[in-house]
Amino acid sequence: MKGDIEADVAVIGAGATGAAVAWRLASAGLRVVCAERGDWFDYAKVPADETTREQLQSGPLNANPNIRQVAADYPIEDDASPIKPLIGNGVGGGTSALAKRDGQASADVVWLVLLTGARRGEVLQSKWSDFDLESATWVKPAATVRTNRLHRVALSQAAVAVMGRRRERSNSSSPWVFPGCVRGHRVISRSSGEHCAEMPI
Repeated sequence: MKGDIEADVAVIGAGATGAAVAWRLASAGLRVVCAERGDWFDYAKVPADETTREQLQSGPLNANPNIRQVAADYPIEDDASPIKPLIGNGVGGGTSALAKRDGQASADVVWLVLLTGARRGEVLQSKWSDFDLESATWVKPAATVRTNRLHRVALSQAAVAVMGRRRERSNSSSPWVFPGCVRGHRVISRSSGEHCAEMPI
């Protein structure tokens, strides 16, 4: 885009957080410009075939820009760090990486954290009985909330959609939203050793 743009606020990054902030400010009547380094993510390039998709995740669909190396990427010095970057460098930011793992329980955990503002532990400890999807409400039991008080959360349409997807894939005999490999256990604990064959985010 060429030329000057008049705006009240400039938001750098069109990931989940940047997009939400831009929408909230624009809804309040402010003129907002949201800038992103990369382009729109082309979901049509994600193959339906799981084997092909896994092969591409080691290259152009990898979440790490050092491995992906597409036009918008830049090298990140991470040799001395155990933490590797998950950066989309495009509209959607890191959330585009979640889309590539659509339907995986680990990705849906992250989606619910982003969409509800809940802590990871609260999401992992959630049960179907805590949710009323018809009224789009999540009632967190006091035992799972840091303040030890019952907390009622209004769910967005996007959060309800994630829950609906989980319901379709759920084991009806389990009370957990994210059931694990062992009956009655959660899919992911605070220990990375209990991912139960799920791809880590």
